Amino acid sequence: MTDEAAGALFGCTKQMINGMRKPFDDPSRKRPGRALLTRIVRETRGELRPEDFSPPVADILRGVSA
Repeated sequence: MTDEAAGALFGCTKQMINGMRKPFDDPSRKRPGRALLTRIVRETRGELRPEDFSPPVADILRGVSA
């Protein structure tokens, strides 16, 4: 799915989708707010979940991601 199509499906911009797809350690990575996250979980029927938008705990503890 393109960023534009995902943005249309989830009700946000393609730039937001692009930002959410960046690696966890990229300082320009974007995290969805509560309303967007709720739409994403509902539209994907749980295939994407809130924890998918946060770095793994092991990476946080190693200081790889913030």
